[in-house]
Amino acid sequence: MGNRENSVSKSASNVNIDPEEQEMKTKIDAKDKEEQEIIDKEVEEKKAIKNFNKLLPYNKPRILIIIGFIFSAINGVPNPLTGLILSKLFGIFPLPFEVLGVMSGMDGKEYFKQ
Repeated sequence: MGNRENSVSKSASNVNIDPEEQEMKTKIDAKDKEEQEIIDKEVEEKKAIKNFNKLLPYNKPRILIIIGFIFSAINGVPNPLTGLILSKLFGIFPLPFEVLGVMSGMDGKEYFKQ
């Protein structure tokens, strides 16, 4: 199939083209090249902008971004804290009361009253 396409393109190039058509084709090619350069330049400029900055114009009350950040941080804090508390509890539960008293200088029941 590739050979057939090559032969068609070669035969098309051998055809005599009217000079006016050739001039028009040259002008159109030049205009297409200019437009492509403009498009490429705009694409490069758009690539330089970060995605977050692209979305900022749509977030008009910008204070909401700060409020959302604060509340998302507050929402993320309880899980690690729960993990710390549970790890301490699971580390203490298997120990007998006598060991807890030796560790802290008091008996086990006083240790839990703190």
